[in-house]
Amino acid sequence: MAVASLAVFLRRALTAPIAVFVVLELLDQFQLVPPDYGRFVAGLIYGTAIAAFARAAATSVLAPDDPPRRLANFDDASAQWLSSHLVWGGRLFGAFLALRALHRTIGAPEAVDVAVRMLFALAIGALLVHLLVGRREAEDEAEPPRRIPGMRLLAWIVVAIIAGALLAGYARFASFAAGRVVFTVTLVATLYLLLIVTDAAINRTMSADSPGGRALARQLGIDPRRLGLLGKLASGIVRALFVLIVLALAIGRWEVAAGDLLEAVKGVALGIRIGEFTISFGAVFGAIVFFLVVVGLTRLVQRWLDSEVMPHTAIEPSLRLSIVTIIGYVGFIIAVVVALGQIGIDPQKIALVAGALSVGIGFGLQSIVSNFVSGLILLAERPIRVGDQIVVKSEEGFVRRISVRATEIETFDKASVIIPNSELITGVVKNWTHSNTLGRINIKVAVSYDCDPDKVMEILNACVAEHPGVLKQPAPAVQLTEFGASALTFETFCIVANLTDRGRIKSDIHIAILRQFRASGIDMTPPQDVRLIGGTLPSTGNA
Repeated sequence: MAVASLAVFLRRALTAPIAVFVVLELLDQFQLVPPDYGRFVAGLIYGTAIAAFARAAATSVLAPDDPPRRLANFDDASAQWLSSHLVWGGRLFGAFLALRALHRTIGAPEAVDVAVRMLFALAIGALLVHLLVGRREAEDEAEPPRRIPGMRLLAWIVVAIIAGALLAGYARFASFAAGRVVFTVTLVATLYLLLIVTDAAINRTMSADSPGGRALARQLGIDPRRLGLLGKLASGIVRALFVLIVLALAIGRWEVAAGDLLEAVKGVALGIRIGEFTISFGAVFGAIVFFLVVVGLTRLVQRWLDSEVMPHTAIEPSLRLSIVTIIGYVGFIIAVVVALGQIGIDPQKIALVAGALSVGIGFGLQSIVSNFVSGLILLAERPIRVGDQIVVKSEEGFVRRISVRATEIETFDKASVIIPNSELITGVVKNWTHSNTLGRINIKVAVSYDCDPDKVMEILNACVAEHPGVLKQPAPAVQLTEFGASALTFETFCIVANLTDRGRIKSDIHIAILRQFRASGIDMTPPQDVRLIGGTLPSTGNA
């Protein structure tokens, strides 16, 4: 529906002006237009363009003859009523511009120009009054027509301004107000159309819920949700640009002239000067394009390195992730600098602004900056890598992701714990797999004092040495470590190749020890002391 309305708008806004331009150009080629009538020819084209512009805006948004295509929520009668008045307002404005151009060309007296101005202002005022009071029957309908709050009051204020200017003899101001009303209403209708078309186009191509958005996300190799976020940001930026352009055109030069539209568009294209700094639409558009291009190239380089180059090298996976991540941040910074340079901001000024903001950042965003710097240190020095098994405070698990702000740890319960990077740099961290994946197993066994300690140590050595998961070097060790109150305590130490297998291997050794002790008659249950308190043995019946 939005695309169909945009097609109607373009067809009706461009057909008539182009046709008039072609006809006048042909007449000029055959020398049928006097040389001094160039201003009138331009005024005629501008007037036709204004009339076609108003008609295109009215019929594309209100669609009086095609209700299914209507973008504004109006009933059929209201849409027809509003559309016809906007179309006639555009025609009157176009005729006024053409007549003024003709008067300037032929050198008409000032009185004629004043009369034309007054007639134009009076016609627009009468058209507004007819719009406001001409549909009394709408109040008796079962469903009252939809009204925009405050618009009737604003329209009456405009009528009063035009009438007051005419009565006071200010024909120029009255014609200016009348023309500005028609032009502004047309711009607002066009802005409404552009906003709806922008939203529909971005939702169709960049939304995470649309087939087109998911297909584009697969082509770019990014998460559809991230593409949806980029779509929302792009939609907001484009909408803001449209609003700024319409505002610049609506409140532009304070005079009624045939070249208002082109002059305003030219001013937006060339730039808006603020002090010594000039912002132009072309520069902003170029900055956005350059930013997106550099970011896109960075993502392509990251994907190429991650999928094509890194797998064929001897670099470990954690270092690959660090390289790809750092390249992404460097590319983003380059994109920002290039975009600001395209707008016209000198990199030295950026450095000065960054220096000025550093004080505020240091105080207000101290923890964020600390985590950011700590993340860069983790990616560069790699004291902790993806896949390492670490212990931070009371949390133990595997490192799954390292970003510049925080590190994600997956615990043995499959829960994700987010640890700020500053705690990993400034705090105490136990990394089980920093230099290698070796792990030590400690097995403690308590046996009765009646057992032979040499026999116990022989069994423990055999159970540990026979397990295939235990390394031969360094060799396992068995020690008598404690004379307890009721048992002897032996400890067995051995090294396994992979820390993740430690629990399984320890369980296997426990089972083997238990079986050998039972087979050898070694008692693992210490003797219990039995005490009788405050009683006597029961009588057995013997004298």
